[in-house]
Amino acid sequence: MSKGFLLNVLIYFLIFGLRKNKKNALRAMLISIGAVFLIALFIGRWTGMGIGVLSFGMLIAYLVILVLVKLKTV
Repeated sequence: MSKGFLLNVLIYFLIFGLRKNKKNALRAMLISIGAVFLIALFIGRWTGMGIGVLSFGMLIAYLVILVLVKLKTV
């Protein structure tokens, strides 16, 4: 499992634990993906590429949790 995936799952449960709102937790996950990706673009080179891969793992976690949340609410 990638570090980005685990990081974003941790962010989801942290925000969900504090706010008790799934939409806010999903929104925080999406914002964190964008922030990490922008940081990767600003850093550039090989280090930025590694951070970009981390943001891709975060995006996968976001999509998985989004599907799980949508399936439970239907």
